[in-house]
Amino acid sequence: MISQSKLENKRERILLAARRLFVNQGFHSTPTSAIAREASVANGTLFHYFNTKEELINTLYKETKRSFFTITTAGVENEKNIKRKVRLLWYNTVKWALNRPQDFLFIQQYSNSPFISQLTQEDISEHIGFYHDLIDQGKEKGTLKDIPTDLMYQLTTYQIYGIINYLFQHKEFQNNSTYLSMAFEFYWESIAKK
Repeated sequence: MISQSKLENKRERILLAARRLFVNQGFHSTPTSAIAREASVANGTLFHYFNTKEELINTLYKETKRSFFTITTAGVENEKNIKRKVRLLWYNTVKWALNRPQDFLFIQQYSNSPFISQLTQEDISEHIGFYHDLIDQGKEKGTLKDIPTDLMYQLTTYQIYGIINYLFQHKEFQNNSTYLSMAFEFYWESIAKK
């Protein structure tokens, strides 16, 4: 009998191989046979865990997004004011992406993909709710600009993604606290009420 840990190890290897190949080759150019080969499992084994390539893609996204949410929001609720909450969230997000570039690139790629299912969107909607609530708190306290919450969420998300992509290209700034502080202040000024 195969142990549970060996089964989980195969599943994890499939997910890691899929992420690596999807990021490097794209969804359409990555057949399941290549994922199985990269994960060192039989093609049938892949389909034991995931019925379709789309199911594999959606599972990988949901698991990556859950991990992202858990890590990036850690400690945010304990902060006393909106700026400190936003700062911690910003730094956690930048650190997460720099430490997990394949996960970050996969999330960016998947967010614009036709593979995203309605069920997956619903499954992660609670995460978006967290950010919307934080924005609403900031607007209610008069700390953040009074613009539509969903618009601010979209703008701030892409602004963070922009600095992360910049840091990928300019590694010399990744550990430069002065530079990161300047980037955060620019970000903050774009959403803070004057």
